[in-house]
Amino acid sequence: MFTSAKDEAAKREWITLLLQAKELGLTVEEIRSFIEASNNVSDYRRQA
Repeated sequence: MFTSAKDEAAKREWITLLLQAKELGLTVEEIRSFIEASNNVSDYRRQA
């Protein structure tokens, strides 16, 4: 499967962010909850 350099950079950035969150002691559930809450705020702003 072909992925662009931009996609690869985004993947590396996500991995770095997730590893930093784990180093801070956040659980997978806390990370997921944060991402979901952020998505909900973005959805709300688009509707406004």
